[in-house]
Amino acid sequence: PVRQRRYQAKLSELQPKVQPSALQGAAQIYREALARAPQDHMLRDHFAKLLHASGELEAAIAEFQKVIELLPHSSTAYFNIGQLLNSQNKFPEAESYFRLALERTAHFAEAQIGLGSALLGQGKINAGIAAFSRALELRPGYWEAQMSLGQAWHRQGNLEKAKAWYTEALRLNPASYSAQLNMGNI
Repeated sequence: PVRQRRYQAKLSELQPKVQPSALQGAAQIYREALARAPQDHMLRDHFAKLLHASGELEAAIAEFQKVIELLPHSSTAYFNIGQLLNSQNKFPEAESYFRLALERTAHFAEAQIGLGSALLGQGKINAGIAAFSRALELRPGYWEAQMSLGQAWHRQGNLEKAKAWYTEALRLNPASYSAQLNMGNI
């Protein structure tokens, strides 16, 4: 619990402080621009990211859905929806969006990480390990994949493997507070 509070405090220090009124003003500018150019997928994508930053997750998902309507082959839009759903603990839906992203771009390592997280959230640890391992195959030395493998092995109870993956993640990214925290929990 103490480590978790320190971790949350550290995260909040690192997150940029943006005034809600600035986000609302920017959102209004996007709305006006989209009224003039509703087919502009890049504008919609940026607006969706702004909505996400504002904490308007459902509205962000709706905007990413509009990006998909405009660009059905966009693996990034599917990935972004998967990330938002993962953050809401809607793991089965997130899994389906990550799979759709991977159907469009098979070598999308970040989508493999998201898929693995969605699978872990559903208790499918072995499938999560497979997704994280695939991310590492796609991008050797990917420290986030290594940390995710550590978390998966930790959940499975294999502390030796978890420690090995956390150690490797820390070797590649010694500043990773989450990897340090995970290592401390073994």
